[in-house]
Amino acid sequence: MSDKIGESAAAALIKKYIDENSDPDVSVSITSSDLAESINLAFEMKFGSSDLSEVNRKATANALASMAASTSAINRANSLDIRLSALAAASMSGTTAYSDLVAQRDLALADSSFHQQAAGKYFGELFDVNNPSVKALGKLSNALGWAGYASDALEVLDLLKNDSPAAAALKAGDIALWELVVRGYGVSGAVALAVGQVMGTYGNSEYNTYESMVKYQIIDKYGFRIPKDWRRFPSIDEAQKRFDPIAIDLDGDGIETISLENGVYFNHDNNMFSEKTGWVSADDGLLVRDINGDGFIDNGGELFGNNTLLKNGLLANNGFEALKDIDDNKNGMLDSEDSVWQQLRVWQDKNGNGKVDNGELKTLVELKIKEISTGYTTSSAVDDNGNAHTQNSTITFADGTQGVSTDVWFDVNLADTQYNGNYIPTEDINKLPYLEGSGNLYNLHAAMSVNEQLKDLVERFVADPIAEKKSNLIEDILFCWAGVSEITPSIYGDKIDGRRVAFLEVVTGDVLISHNFDSNPGVIISLEEEYQKFYDFTLANMMIQTAYQEAFNLITFEKNQGNLVLNTAAFTEYLKKQEVDDIFNFLDIGRTFVGFTTYMENADPNIQKINSYINSYVTGTSGDETLYEQENLAQEYIFSSGHGNDVISNVSAGKKEDVLHFVNVKADLSYFTRQKNSLIIHAFGTLDSVTIENYFMNGESKNSGTRDFSFEFDDITLTESDLATAGIPFYATEGNDRIDGWYGRDVLNGGAGDDYLYGGSGDDFLSGGAGDDSLIGWAGADVIDGGAGNDYLSGSTGLDTFMFEVGHGQDLIRDNSSSEAGNDTLRFTGAKADVG
Repeated sequence: MSDKIGESAAAALIKKYIDENSDPDVSVSITSSDLAESINLAFEMKFGSSDLSEVNRKATANALASMAASTSAINRANSLDIRLSALAAASMSGTTAYSDLVAQRDLALADSSFHQQAAGKYFGELFDVNNPSVKALGKLSNALGWAGYASDALEVLDLLKNDSPAAAALKAGDIALWELVVRGYGVSGAVALAVGQVMGTYGNSEYNTYESMVKYQIIDKYGFRIPKDWRRFPSIDEAQKRFDPIAIDLDGDGIETISLENGVYFNHDNNMFSEKTGWVSADDGLLVRDINGDGFIDNGGELFGNNTLLKNGLLANNGFEALKDIDDNKNGMLDSEDSVWQQLRVWQDKNGNGKVDNGELKTLVELKIKEISTGYTTSSAVDDNGNAHTQNSTITFADGTQGVSTDVWFDVNLADTQYNGNYIPTEDINKLPYLEGSGNLYNLHAAMSVNEQLKDLVERFVADPIAEKKSNLIEDILFCWAGVSEITPSIYGDKIDGRRVAFLEVVTGDVLISHNFDSNPGVIISLEEEYQKFYDFTLANMMIQTAYQEAFNLITFEKNQGNLVLNTAAFTEYLKKQEVDDIFNFLDIGRTFVGFTTYMENADPNIQKINSYINSYVTGTSGDETLYEQENLAQEYIFSSGHGNDVISNVSAGKKEDVLHFVNVKADLSYFTRQKNSLIIHAFGTLDSVTIENYFMNGESKNSGTRDFSFEFDDITLTESDLATAGIPFYATEGNDRIDGWYGRDVLNGGAGDDYLYGGSGDDFLSGGAGDDSLIGWAGADVIDGGAGNDYLSGSTGLDTFMFEVGHGQDLIRDNSSSEAGNDTLRFTGAKADVG
C-alpha cells in the first residue's frame, strides 16, 4: 500500500479524533473498525507490514475508542463546571437550572468513568506486569519527560509504579494523540507513536513503544531526557524580544493575553521555525489575512504587525502602519470600500494551540465588524502576562457601537523554537546521535539529512569519542551544523572568533545589536561564556549517546512529594566507585553530567548536588594551564605524568580543604621548591610542575587560608605541617633580592647581589652567597652563612649557628637574644683554633 494512502488514513483518524473532541457537546462516534483500519494502514506505511492478530487489533481499537469517549465525557463535565461556577457567582446555586446542570455534570463524570474502565479492560487484554511492553513503558516514562512536560511523565510513571499498566498506557496514548500532534510531530508520527504506546503486539514490543518515538525524533535514543519545562535556552542578549499582531476584543472586556510561559509556538518571522510566544486569549481574536490562500495562518506575515511586508518591500513598524498600507482610499479606516476587506479574517484561537483549526477563522461580516480604524494612540502599558499593549485603536460594529483593537507586542523567546520543515532521516542517520536544535538551528538529524559534510564529522566523532572529545572536532561539528564554517574567524580581529559569534546568533535566533566590541569589552566575555556552555552541552550529549551511554542510563525520573525529580542514586553510586577505581573516568563522566545539565541546573536539587561535587575537582591537562581556585569552595586537583606546567591561582584566604592528587607517583620521587611567594611541586620530573600562587603570603601566620592544601601521593599525603618541617628551598636571582621566610623551616639562598634574607619563625638555613648581604634568622635555631662579601648577620632569638670560611669578607654579627638557655655558635670551617 502506498505511503500516500497510509498518510491519508492516518490524517483522517487524527483529524476525526480531534474534531469530535474539540467541542465538549459533540459525542464521539469513532468505531472500532475505523481505528483498526487506520492502525493497519499506519503500520503498513511505516513498518512495511500490518501483520496484526485480529484479537489484538480489535482490543487496541476498542481501547482507543473508549479512551476517546472518556475524554469527550470529561470535556463535557469541565464545560458544565464552568457554567456552574458562573451561576454560583451570580448567587443562583439554589435554582432549578443549577441543579439540572449538576445532574448533567455528574452524568458526564459517570460516563467518563465507565469508558475509562472499558479502556482499562481492553488494555488489560494487551498488558500484564511481566509483559515486555510494560517494561518498554518504563522507558516511555523517561521519554515523555523530554517529549512533553514533566507533569506528563509524572502521571505515566506514577501509574506504572502503582502496577497500573493499562492506565499508564491509557495516559500515554492520550498524550500522544492530543499533545504530540499539536506540538508539531506530524500526524503520521503521532499515529505510529500512539499505536506503539498502547500496543505490545507487533513483533518486538519495545520497537513499538520506544523505537517508534526515536524514529520520529520525539526522543533521543539514549538515557536521560530533559523535560521541556525544566529547560533554559542559550541567550546573547538580555533585552526582551517582542513581535506584534493586532488583536480584536470580541467579548467587550478588553484584550486579554497569555504569558510566554503558557503561550504557543508560532512562526512570527516566517523562517521555518515557530518561536515560543505570548498569545491572545481564547475569547479575543487576531486580525489576519490568508495571503497564500491555504486556509491557514502560517506566519507573522499573515498577521498585521512588525512582520507584515509592505508594498514598498519593507516590514511595517507596527500593525496599524501595516493597515494604513492597504487603506486604498486613505480615509483612515478599513471598510468595504477597500479591496482587501473581503480577505480579512479574525482568528479566534479557541484551543490556544497557535494553529488554525476548524471554525476558528471568522469573516468580518460574521462578527458584524463594519470598520477598522488605522489611527492609533500609543501606550507603555504591559499587562500581567508580560505582553505590551503599545498601540491602541477602535473598531466599529454594524450597529454603530465601538470595540477595541490593540497592537499587542507579545513576549517572545527566539531560542525556544520548533522546526516547521519536513525531513526523512535515513537508517544510518537514525543510528547517529540526536541533538535538539534551538533558535534557527535544526535538530542534528534534520541537519545531517541535507548536509553530508556534517554527517561525516559526526560519524568521525562516533568512531572514537574518547579521543575526539579532546580534539577540535566538536567545534567543527557546531560550525558546520549552524552553517558558519566559512565565516572569517578574524572578522573581529583577535577579540573573538567570528564563527562563534555567528553560531550564537543562529542558535539563539537573535542578532547582536552591535558588533563594536571595542566600546563594550564585557560583551566578549559573556559571548565566550555562552558559547562554552553550548559547546559543553553538545559534547556531553554526544558522549552520553556514545561512550558513556551505560553510565547515564542509570539516571531515571521518580515522584517525590508530588514533584518530578531525578533519581540519581544508582548514578551517584557508580561515580563513587569510579572515584576510587579510576579517578580520570570518574572525572570524565562527572564533567559530562555537568555539561549535560548546563541548561537545567536549577530544575532539580540532585543536579546541583552532583555538579557541586564534580566541580570540586580540577584536572590538569597536557597543556600549561591556569586553574582558578574557587573562594570558600573546597576543591580537588588531579595531576598525572605529562600534565604540563600548571598554575593554581590561589586568591582565597578563607579556610577550606583543597587537595592536590598526584596519580601514579610516590612522595619520595617528588620535590617542593619556592619562588617568591609561590610553592612549586615537581611530582613527575622537571618537565611537569604545579605552582600554587601566594602560598607563602602572610608567612608568619599559622592560620592562613592560602596554605590550606594537602598533597596526596600514592603512598602518603603531605600537609602544611609536613612542609613546615621539611625545609622548602628558595633560590634568588642574580640581582638584589629581598626574601622573607615563613613560620616553617626555610632554606633561603641569596645567590649573587646584595640580598636581604629574613628567616622568620622556624629553624632556618640562610645562605647569602656573593654580595654584601643582610641575613636575619629571627626566631628558631637558625644556620646563617653570609658567604662572600661584607655581610650583616643577626640570629636574634634561638640558638643560632653562624658559618664562616676563608673569603667570607668583613662580616658583622648582631645578636640581641636575651635568652639564657645557651649560646650561639660561630663555626669557622677550614680553620684551626690557636688560643696560645
